[in-house]
Amino acid sequence: MRSAIRACAVVLALLTWGCGGGGADTWQSGVTSSQRHLSGVAFHGERLGWVVGDEDTILHTADGGKTWQTQREGEPGSSPRILNCVAFVDDSIGWAGGSLGVLYVTSDGGQTWRPQDTPVAEGILDLHFLNRSEGWAVGGRGVILHTTNGGGSWDVQHSNDEHLWSVHFADEEHGWAGGDNARLLITNDAGARWSPVELPIESSVYDVHFLDTRRGWLVSMDGLIMRTTNGGSTWTAQESPTRQTLRAIDFVDATNGWIGGEAGAVVRTTDGGATWQSVEYPNPSGMLNLPHLLGAARAGSRICLVGENGTVVMR
Repeated sequence: MRSAIRACAVVLALLTWGCGGGGADTWQSGVTSSQRHLSGVAFHGERLGWVVGDEDTILHTADGGKTWQTQREGEPGSSPRILNCVAFVDDSIGWAGGSLGVLYVTSDGGQTWRPQDTPVAEGILDLHFLNRSEGWAVGGRGVILHTTNGGGSWDVQHSNDEHLWSVHFADEEHGWAGGDNARLLITNDAGARWSPVELPIESSVYDVHFLDTRRGWLVSMDGLIMRTTNGGSTWTAQESPTRQTLRAIDFVDATNGWIGGEAGAVVRTTDGGATWQSVEYPNPSGMLNLPHLLGAARAGSRICLVGENGTVVMR
């Protein structure tokens, strides 16, 4: 464990791009010098953020994404893990999960990270915490873990052969988990029981997000965006402006939502998810192959998207 935070050379350029119907929006974009793939992102408020990725990488910003520092990375000669997800409940307490069931926790905003034991060897692909005590983790072979003591111990609530890529809770009782082969599970009792929902698709559910216990969205391959207004019992495909695989979705408020996907796909709603429009990806260097965007998180009133080759974009 590193005892000090080492500065990571991250340069972020401010770019202005038009946004149809909403006036000019500002992209704040950059690529970290490490060039490692980044998969997960979490913010607490406008200024404090954390990003995780390959080789045990954890980056932190204290100025709303203008600069980033390395809080953790793989040691030379070690066998570093791939970190897939990160969750923070305030400016101090957070968790990061990754390959082979690895889980780290911090109580000082990421200045130090210590390992926590989990009862699984499968990769942890997503985390959702309601507070400092209660949270869920999902991952390989359909595992769903639950803790009520901040990760001090974990109970296995569910497992099967279908990897679960995402988990989201709207409150203490209502949660959803999505995964391979159109797998979608719903709980109305904090995970004591997880019930499958039949979806009219065959592709994987890469991310799921709910605004409340009834209104939610999921994203998948071929630009698929699906919406529910009854808590996930039934789903309807929405018109999508892209055919790229979509990997991550989050809302900054009840009106404005964002989706990140492969090949730099960015999709936005400004009407509470009724319709979706493509947004041009910031590409100051003229890259021919835009990076896959793998994670999304609300940063106050803005969105932060992260992805391949150290990509971090905010708007």
